[in-house]
Amino acid sequence: MLIRLLLLSLISSSAINAQADFDVDDADSLDFSSFHSSKKPAAKVIEQSQDKTNNASPNTQPPPTSRVVYERYSLTRSDHTPYSAFYVIEALHRQLAQHCPQGWLKEKEWSQHIEASDYLLHYQYHCLTE
Repeated sequence: MLIRLLLLSLISSSAINAQADFDVDDADSLDFSSFHSSKKPAAKVIEQSQDKTNNASPNTQPPPTSRVVYERYSLTRSDHTPYSAFYVIEALHRQLAQHCPQGWLKEKEWSQHIEASDYLLHYQYHCLTE
C-alpha cells in the first residue's frame, strides 16, 4: 500500500513539473544552438541606479585645513615629563575642544619616539565647521 502511494505521488509530481514553466536558462540543456539563436531579451538581474548628485556645479569649497597638535608623554618614569599617555590624551582633547568648539575629525594619530621611554603623541585633525 505504501509503495502504491509513493508511486502515485511520484507520478503526479512529475506530471505537475512537466506542465510548469520554469525560468531556467536554456544553456542548461544540451541544445546550445537554440540557446544562442534565441531572440529572448536578457533577464534583468541588477537594476542600474541613477546618480542623483548634481554634476553641474562642482564643489567650490576648499578642502578643510588639517592641523596637528602634539604632547610629550612617557611610558615609565621620566626626568623630562611626568605625564602618562592617558593624561596626554585628555590634554590633547582639551586643545582640540578649544580650537574646534563645534567638533573635529581626527584624521591621523601617531607616536614618535624621542628618547628613552619618552614619546610625542600627535593628532592630525580638522574642525567640522571652520
